[in-house]
Amino acid sequence: MDVTDPPENEKAPTVRRSSRKKHKPAPGDAAVIKSSVGESSKRKTRSKAGRLSDLPNQHLDILFEIFGYLHPYDLLKLARTTKDFRRQLLDISSRPIWRASLKNIPDLPKCPPGLTEPQWVNLVFSPHCHLCLCVVRTIEWKFRVRMCSKCTKQHLRCTFMSEKPPLIAQRRIGPTFEFYIPIKTIKYDRYYFDRDMNEITSKYNSLNTEEQKRTFLEDKKESVRQIEEHSLRCEAWLAKQVINRSQELDNIRTERRKAILRKIIELGYEEDYLSIRYPDSFEDHKLVKHPHPLTERASMVQYMEEMRAKRIVRERTAIISKRKTFAIRELTRFKNVDLPCTDITPEGPDFCDFPPVKALIEQPIGDIADEPNFSEVYDLLPDLIISWRAHVRELFISHLIDVGPAHFSVLRSSELRICSNEPHMTREEVEAVASLATTVFYCHSCSEVEETVLFYPEVLGHRCWTRGRFQERDPAKWSCSGSALTWKLSEAAARYIIELALMDPDAATTRNMDSSQTRFVCSDCNDFLRLAPSADDDDDDEDNYKPILTTFGWREAVSHLINYHEDPASYDMKIFDLSDLEDLSCEVLDGSEMRAWSCTHCRDLPIEGPRRSLERVKTHVMEHHDIFDPSLNRDYFLEYESPNIYHAVSDFDSDDDDLFDFW
Repeated sequence: MDVTDPPENEKAPTVRRSSRKKHKPAPGDAAVIKSSVGESSKRKTRSKAGRLSDLPNQHLDILFEIFGYLHPYDLLKLARTTKDFRRQLLDISSRPIWRASLKNIPDLPKCPPGLTEPQWVNLVFSPHCHLCLCVVRTIEWKFRVRMCSKCTKQHLRCTFMSEKPPLIAQRRIGPTFEFYIPIKTIKYDRYYFDRDMNEITSKYNSLNTEEQKRTFLEDKKESVRQIEEHSLRCEAWLAKQVINRSQELDNIRTERRKAILRKIIELGYEEDYLSIRYPDSFEDHKLVKHPHPLTERASMVQYMEEMRAKRIVRERTAIISKRKTFAIRELTRFKNVDLPCTDITPEGPDFCDFPPVKALIEQPIGDIADEPNFSEVYDLLPDLIISWRAHVRELFISHLIDVGPAHFSVLRSSELRICSNEPHMTREEVEAVASLATTVFYCHSCSEVEETVLFYPEVLGHRCWTRGRFQERDPAKWSCSGSALTWKLSEAAARYIIELALMDPDAATTRNMDSSQTRFVCSDCNDFLRLAPSADDDDDDEDNYKPILTTFGWREAVSHLINYHEDPASYDMKIFDLSDLEDLSCEVLDGSEMRAWSCTHCRDLPIEGPRRSLERVKTHVMEHHDIFDPSLNRDYFLEYESPNIYHAVSDFDSDDDDLFDFW
């Protein structure tokens, strides 16, 4: 019951006490002192007016009527306030008050035998340990006590670990003593309260006759049964109370959320509320989910201002993203017109960072009619891309210089290593060395099985520069950081191939080797001299198979030696002239299956996907774009960094001596 405050006109005024030392009055000031004491006593009397200090002196019928409406726990706390209340409420004549108060709690089980109503209220509602008075929420219904975890360890005994009292064991109670005291199962072990064991032991030992002891044990067994039944009802009631309380709190939160929502809509934040996105949550805000009715003190204005700022940022980000999509379409259109690829080209993030394009993308947001037209920059693309290519080459050469020629061996995968004996190299020298055919770049991200071998300047178009290790992320701006490329000067495999092509390894560049059109075959690899079925015969008979001879361009020959022949002493390559196939009546295949192809319709889009073989890219165009007769450089194209592998298929039988004499 809430106690009301006295009226304002009856409240005692606040008296300020002076910190100065009191002046000792003269003997003639007695009348003044008496007058002031009288006023002070009157002032104290007035200050008590309206309070409940005389409540214990009221008529008992009035008190009992008032107390019957209190919550049981409030009644218990009232009994603990003063001696007068304690004496009145704990008297046996006050039992009707407790029973009336307990009826205010719906479905609460009745007070069990062996407990008084105050003890029952203390067990059910007082949140204190009965042994150490610390706050605890757990009720041991079978033991009719509240115990904290510390007291539980001290006072609960396991039936299998404790020693049975010898006197009870002599009286044939030992093996079955758990039938006469309450037992609780905790994690497959059975525990009893040591107080119960002490009580039953003391009582049992105080009895003299066997009849008394037998009657005592029967009564205890029946008492345990009643305690267990009552504890089940109490546990069911408590579980229901927890559910009801949870529902009550949910209802309070719902009403509070609705009230707050009405207020923020009145303040003009409806659009900001509807635009709240993860990880922000209006329902999970501490002021919204607070399980108390809404008051005027709760203010969500600051939170909604933050949500408004985030909404504006999201809207601008969405518009910027939409503008970037339109800009990239113009880039894709330009790149598809400029096929086949003869040099590196920028991807979306680099293109959107071009100053003219960036200015259009980031212009202020206005009406739809004011949206930028990116076709205006189409005519500027050739010059912009040329400048970008020069910038990329500058970044690449600068990175090689920054790494420095002192790095001779393995560094971290995010760095480049240079195997060089020169203490210092100028920019022109580094670019000249990078252009040599003996300078080999390795990518350790593309495959966990083989090293991806690259050469300058095709290495600049490698996807790992913009898509990270294993190409797991969306395209980003071209950058040397975060890649897994390493490079090595004067690679032994490259020198071997160049010398085999009758060129100078110290002077031959990648362009010199490309212009030679020399083809190579490996004499040691049986995997590259295999049989293929005839196109006219589907029989699995080996006699109907044709031999396949794989030939390499110089780049792929170097890659083959690096990946499959670690020892330079085991290199055994031969030059294979394509004109020799005329004498062998062989059909020349261009090795399209081994090269990297891409779809022009998916280019620079999120659905672009990885590079594909020729057969797969054609299938992709037919299945996803409904183009059943795809053509080169219109529906698909060859990537700039694509490898260069050729095959030769003989029309002769596998027993043809001319073909095998070549080896």
